[in-house]
Amino acid sequence: MPNSSASLRAHRTHTLLAISAAAVAVATLAPAGCYNPTIAEGFKCNTTYEPGAGDCPDGFHCGPAGLCLRGPAVDAAVDQGGSKPETRVDGPVDMPSEPVVQPEAGPDLPMMCNMPVAGCTADTTKKCDPVCQTGCGCHEKCSASTAGALTCNPPRGSALKAVGESCVISASGTVAQSDDCKPGLVCVADGCGGGRCYRFCRADADCPGSACSRDAGGGVEICDVPFAACDPIGGGARAGCPSTGGMPEGCYLAGAAAPDQTLCDCPFGAQRENDTCVTSRDCLPGLVCVDPAGTFDLRCQPVWMLQGNGGCSNSRTCVAIGAAATYGYCRP
Repeated sequence: MPNSSASLRAHRTHTLLAISAAAVAVATLAPAGCYNPTIAEGFKCNTTYEPGAGDCPDGFHCGPAGLCLRGPAVDAAVDQGGSKPETRVDGPVDMPSEPVVQPEAGPDLPMMCNMPVAGCTADTTKKCDPVCQTGCGCHEKCSASTAGALTCNPPRGSALKAVGESCVISASGTVAQSDDCKPGLVCVADGCGGGRCYRFCRADADCPGSACSRDAGGGVEICDVPFAACDPIGGGARAGCPSTGGMPEGCYLAGAAAPDQTLCDCPFGAQRENDTCVTSRDCLPGLVCVDPAGTFDLRCQPVWMLQGNGGCSNSRTCVAIGAAATYGYCRP
């Protein structure tokens, strides 16, 4: 009986010689310019005889489907998409006990996690502290709704507004109320036809250049607009301030906390002399909201200078507002 191994080698040799002969024939024809084919890939690998040893001609390799493909064989560990092969490290590797997962920033989340105010002593008896910015989640800010409830919600958008910039309120008066002001600020509607960002505060020391005298809702205090040099008396109160959003601002007294300071702001209302009011900006410029009879009956009264009775007419007396030394109002 003939040796089977010798027979297999003879068959393999015969097959490869046939392919080589075809290649020589092609090479012979090429200079004449008549015929220049190439060996097409996709023919079956010669795995029947001596698998793994010369299964395909030179320049080809046996692919996963058992067909000869052009080029050298590629290590299966290498990503066919072109990325680098995995680097293997011998020996133990230190891995964290738990993965560190950062929340993805989206169109309604700021890029950085909200950080508490350095050195601020938080009030831990409340849901959160809007001054210290504590008590809420990573991408949330502590704020207050128009109803005065403290809230923990993400700000609107990522381009957050600074103090005094115009802003937009969403879900007003609800636990979901939010706005596009920076952490530590809240959007409050005013008389200028929209809302502006105001800073939360506990005392005047929290409000450089202004007073901690405004209400964001429910008694939650915010810094008022900055002090400004203007004339709060008569027609001058309506002429010495700029406009905001097309609305003319008026000159007002800053209030009992800073009774001799003046500021420019848009009127909340159009209350005239002796009309009822809640704040001075309910009144027209040139007036101040006071309780002349001490009966908690707040009324709009004219602002005057204390010196020389301030020009109060009809035998009215100019009365100081709190500890004011410069401005007062004409008591009826």
